[in-house]
Amino acid sequence: MKAHLLFPDRDLDLTAALPPQSAALINDLRLDIVFEAMAQGDTVIAKVVPHVLLAGTDDVAVIRYRQSVMRELMEKEDFCRNLYAFLNEALSAEQKSYLHMRNRSVSGVIFDAARSLDVLSGPLQKLKVIANKQKTLATSTALRRLFEILDEELDDSLFADLLEYSRVFRMPEMLLSARLGEGNKGVDYHLRGVSGCALSVVKGPDRAVASSEQLQAGPER
Repeated sequence: MKAHLLFPDRDLDLTAALPPQSAALINDLRLDIVFEAMAQGDTVIAKVVPHVLLAGTDDVAVIRYRQSVMRELMEKEDFCRNLYAFLNEALSAEQKSYLHMRNRSVSGVIFDAARSLDVLSGPLQKLKVIANKQKTLATSTALRRLFEILDEELDDSLFADLLEYSRVFRMPEMLLSARLGEGNKGVDYHLRGVSGCALSVVKGPDRAVASSEQLQAGPER
């Protein structure tokens, strides 16, 4: 999902090189201290700040676009800080569920995946409620579009998909089928319950959709 909070038609490119002489400018003005104070230990903000401050823009339309966002954020400071903290907490909880996944068996990885779905399901439903309300209250184009996209993408079918994933991942016995691709690498993985109920993934324009279908016993390939 593209937030488009800094540009009306694109997101900030964090892979782009900083402008020439950026290192010298940071050193001369001791901007590293400014960056640290702005981030306050937040690794995401620490990564974004140099690109925003040093790249700059002389496009009047973009400047006005950003000013409208900042005006609304300042008017709703408590709400925005609470929303950011809520999202950080949800993502941190999800990331912690992967800390012990290395060198685990397939069944262990699947179990952790199911647990991650459970961890994220509640926060996503809460975010859906927030977006549904805020999309009509937002005054800036950027925030209104952000909440509209969240409300649209966090729909009933998505939560049904998450529930289906969680159900299949908890089947007591499963089969994992695949085929060899280029360079003898495994491709086209399918996770299947021994009962014949399989989880197939259909790629849509915006996300993968889980569905169950009855298959004949045994792996497909």
